[in-house]
Amino acid sequence: MKRLRILTVLFDTDIKPAELSAFRDSIAKKAGPENPLLSNFNSDEQISFGYPLIQYKTVQNKPLILCIDNNLDSLQNFFKGHDWNLEIEGHKFPMKIDMLQLHNLSLDVWEYAIDYEIKNWIALNNENYPKYTKLQTNPERIEFLEDILKANMLSFAKGINWMIKKDIGIKITYINDPRPITFKGKTLLGFNLGFKTNVDLPNYIGLGKNVNLGFGIVSERIKEKR
Repeated sequence: MKRLRILTVLFDTDIKPAELSAFRDSIAKKAGPENPLLSNFNSDEQISFGYPLIQYKTVQNKPLILCIDNNLDSLQNFFKGHDWNLEIEGHKFPMKIDMLQLHNLSLDVWEYAIDYEIKNWIALNNENYPKYTKLQTNPERIEFLEDILKANMLSFAKGINWMIKKDIGIKITYINDPRPITFKGKTLLGFNLGFKTNVDLPNYIGLGKNVNLGFGIVSERIKEKR
């Protein structure tokens, strides 16, 4: 079992997904060097190349920040103690924090499956994209994606110092047609799909590439009877 603390910060003002990077820049500017977790990146590249412990997302067009298991008490005080009039791409946004919640979670690998969905999952990179496109049948492609998703889950676990020793089961339950996503001038494939696994995954956690800027958002669907 892994104990994990997550701070969820949801703002009240709509922004466009394309404005999320500028929103992050505004938060980092307000945070300053005394809050390195929020400001410790250079342009669009984080200084730390491990699993991102600060993730920026949009949920129903509202910006959300997920802070994972590190200095959360000081971050919570920071978010409580500031006004949130932000400038994003030259436009002023008089924002307020709509929700500020600190979650204490216990994660485990179970004997039963939990039902999730993942949105805008960037599963493929320069190495595995050609392999994916050469697969001839849908079952082959789904199995290929299941292996990648399992690897992404293990990367998340490693990033939070959770050494999973039990067998991980995973099954994709539905998959929509992948759609092109433009990110940093590149066109990538984004997948929206459902899957079942016996691993606890916190809501809004990111899996795959570019999770620090809102891709690969996981949410739990209807719980199965236990």
